[in-house]
Amino acid sequence: MTNASGFAKTANFRAGDAIWGCTTGFAAKRVGGPYGILTAGHCAAHQTMHGERLPFVVGGKGTRADAQLHQIPLGSSRQLTNDYVCGANADSVCEVTGTAQRADMMGDYVCHTGKNSGVSCGTATDITISLTEWYDDGSNACEDKDETGIACESVFVEAHGSNMEICIGDSGGPVYDANGIAYGIVTAGNGFCGQKNLYIIFSVAKEIESYLNVKILTEPVTAPGTAPQNLTSSLVHDPESDSRVSLKLAWNPVDNAVGYSVYRRVSGSGSQYEHIGSAQQPTYFDPVAQSSDPDEISPRLIGAGHQYQYIVRANNANHLSDPSSDFHINIWAAKDLRAKTNLEAPLSDRGIQLNWTLIPPLNRDQVNFFRIYRREVGSGQGYENVGWKTVGWNKCCDYLDPISKLRPGAEYVYRIRPIS
Repeated sequence: MTNASGFAKTANFRAGDAIWGCTTGFAAKRVGGPYGILTAGHCAAHQTMHGERLPFVVGGKGTRADAQLHQIPLGSSRQLTNDYVCGANADSVCEVTGTAQRADMMGDYVCHTGKNSGVSCGTATDITISLTEWYDDGSNACEDKDETGIACESVFVEAHGSNMEICIGDSGGPVYDANGIAYGIVTAGNGFCGQKNLYIIFSVAKEIESYLNVKILTEPVTAPGTAPQNLTSSLVHDPESDSRVSLKLAWNPVDNAVGYSVYRRVSGSGSQYEHIGSAQQPTYFDPVAQSSDPDEISPRLIGAGHQYQYIVRANNANHLSDPSSDFHINIWAAKDLRAKTNLEAPLSDRGIQLNWTLIPPLNRDQVNFFRIYRREVGSGQGYENVGWKTVGWNKCCDYLDPISKLRPGAEYVYRIRPIS
């Protein structure tokens, strides 16, 4: 077992902390998608926190909620919590225990946390606020999918108190009660830093959940229970590029995982594992080689002629499982696979039947599949990839180029390229 801990800087992501231009809202999970942190939809879509970029997932200035979700960066020490800052300093934290219904909010005593104003409290005085009417000019308070200003619905909530404060930069911060119930996130206010006796407007938690298709976290997220098991590999055409060959890694799915982190190093190099990518499903494609010329594998995206080690860790809100067992794979050098086939190509009524054999020392154990290239003589065109043939214990080495793909009277030249 390989110790793959310590691959990332320590950072906690929670509600009530500073992000660029705004304040973080509650932690949430998108249904069928990633975990992340909320903020106001009118805040910038390009966000950073703890010096890390927060990828935008979904959201904006909706008619029923002003909210957006950002995914936290991957890493073993980047933790997403259901905590929020609820006191005068960053060490005063509380946990979300539930979410409130808008219909029950009237008269409730609530507090909000802003990165600039801190914590202040008041009473919910109106549960049918429309931002279009609340702003002096609310024509762009809400937007449709084309970012065109449209009327906001009357589902936002107003709160007021003699000690209520609001500052620029507080947007997106959490609104909650003394029992840890999430009421929503701050959308707007009517004053400036240093003033009291102010009003805030907030988007309701339930409306945010519906708008973004998320669930606000009401309990801590536990790490996946087991490490990924049974890693396998195969050399395949990359699904994102027909001209690229990739090593497909696959493993058994892990319960309670929402994604996987993949690491690689050169065997015997003494180097640390490098995080090379992430996957939501239990498969990952690591590019091996790319070329438009069948005689070359250049540039090689993974250095040929080396043996590599891979490990995979299951991910759940950046709580990482133990690493999988080391998986070793050898990438054969491109030069070892060139010009080592004998090719014959008789013509039949079905097409051109290609048959070839491997010339020692090249053997079937070194080849995963063959790519077949064809060029029409006198056309001025180069070789094109017309097909491929997988190598198996009982199949090697032939390919039928069907008559339907050939031009009558034309002369063709073929090349076969072994891939390992």
